[in-house]
Amino acid sequence: MEGITVEAALAALKESGKTYVPESDLLAAKKGLETSLGQVRTELATLKAESDSRHQELLDAQAALKGAEDKLSTTNTSAGKSAEDIKGLKQQLVDATKSREDAVNALLGLRRLAITAKVPKMDQGELEKMTPEQLDALETTIKHLPDGTRQTFDGGGGGGGGGGDLTARRKIVAGLGDRDGK
Repeated sequence: MEGITVEAALAALKESGKTYVPESDLLAAKKGLETSLGQVRTELATLKAESDSRHQELLDAQAALKGAEDKLSTTNTSAGKSAEDIKGLKQQLVDATKSREDAVNALLGLRRLAITAKVPKMDQGELEKMTPEQLDALETTIKHLPDGTRQTFDGGGGGGGGGGDLTARRKIVAGLGDRDGK
């Protein structure tokens, strides 16, 4: 190998169509490529992190969509049941309202009868037209009217002045007279 010179090797290399690159150039190119490779790896790591983040967001969105779809189907099922429940409750409300109205009307009828019993001359037609508030006022007024019986202090004869039965009074006076020695 001692017989081959650098010039002869370069000439043989040229004839084969290949070129000679000095090692220093190769080392410089390698160093430049390593720097570029580092930048590419950094960018690749950044892009991978962004990709992973977006992928996770996509998975979260898909999970939220699935949850919403499940909730919607549950809600639709519940809404069907709730609609039936609401319909039943509305019917109960209607029945209770009618029952209450019947009870109020029966109570008003009894109040009118009580008023008629206390004041027989009261016109039943007028009582039918009165509101519950007016019936309250009328009942209050009737409570303050005398009831037609009068209290007597003279043995039940009514009125005053001695026109009635005085036997009870005479007996009292006679009893007092006996006591005093009369």
